Amino acid sequence: PERAICAVTYYEGFRVIIPAGCMGLSVPQDLPAQDRAAMYKKYINAMLASHVEYVIRAVDDKNNLAIGDRNIAMAIRRKQYFVHKRGDKTQMQLAMERKIPVEASVLAVSGTVVRVEVHGVECKVFAKEASWRYTANLSELFCPGDKVNVIIKSIEQDGNDLKVEVSIREATPNRQLVNIVNYKPNSVCTGMITGVTPK
Repeated sequence: PERAICAVTYYEGFRVIIPAGCMGLSVPQDLPAQDRAAMYKKYINAMLASHVEYVIRAVDDKNNLAIGDRNIAMAIRRKQYFVHKRGDKTQMQLAMERKIPVEASVLAVSGTVVRVEVHGVECKVFAKEASWRYTANLSELFCPGDKVNVIIKSIEQDGNDLKVEVSIREATPNRQLVNIVNYKPNSVCTGMITGVTPK
């Protein structure tokens, strides 16, 4: 399944095929091939319309085909932003300490989770950190391909593995604080029901 299932994109008249094994997806390799295939299909389908970087590995000029590798592109970005130091800190460590917003790409949205890529690192953003207001379905707020700002909350490195925790909510202004001055005790308000929750 690592080669049989592919993501497809186009670049200047060339059809670029990125095998699932080169897509940077975290699929356990000890699973049976059928289960891995199902996971790859699910992940890549969720990424339709998202923007990813890749490196060209091979070109077939006769058929206008190329093979891309997202793993290499992600490794280059991680090295630039999370490994290479300016002084004694990396660029992302400085952004985290100073709470500087960093641009991220939305890869996929499912219910209460948004998957984003931050300079070569995929991160999951749960509903609590995605928006200041409660939203039952985050696809109402985000779509694959969106560019969003995030605040980096933590960076953990274990060998070559990077785990980065980010917040979209903290990188956006809290409209509730701005709007709260309009609410007065005993006033009558009108609102739209946007969801139902047992909580």
